[in-house]
Amino acid sequence: MTEIVTTTKSLYELQYCPERDEYFDHPPVKKSERNIVEFICPCKCNSVFITYSDWMRHINLKIHKDYKANYKFLNKDLLDAKSDIKDLKRENHKLEAKFLGHNKKYKQIKHNLKENVKKQKELENNINKLKEDNKVLTEKLNIMDNESIISSDSDEEFEDCQY
Repeated sequence: MTEIVTTTKSLYELQYCPERDEYFDHPPVKKSERNIVEFICPCKCNSVFITYSDWMRHINLKIHKDYKANYKFLNKDLLDAKSDIKDLKRENHKLEAKFLGHNKKYKQIKHNLKENVKKQKELENNINKLKEDNKVLTEKLNIMDNESIISSDSDEEFEDCQY
């Protein structure tokens, strides 16, 4: 019985050493390990390896050594783009944090504004009630003043204190 095994392909990349400022080969597979991952090296067309021994054979090729020596030159645009991506991600993270801070402040201000609007409506209702109470009391006072004027105008109830 024959089975078809699916393999995945992965691009082999050199590792960077910042102390020496150079690129070096790092094995993507361990000794005596077989993967179903095919590694493709961009140093030449159809350069594929699966096992550790394949990788060792590949890195000792002259074309791969030349590729490693000229890696910065050959991949300058790619390396520049990667560093730009890192910088942009850092800047994006800072802006996201700033946005979240401003969004939190906005929500707090919005909440305070809603509370202040509620308080203002309550105060307006209280003012309207006080105005109505004042109007009713003013009318009662006017009625009482009118009655006292009317009652004091009558001569019948008036008695002179002098005899």
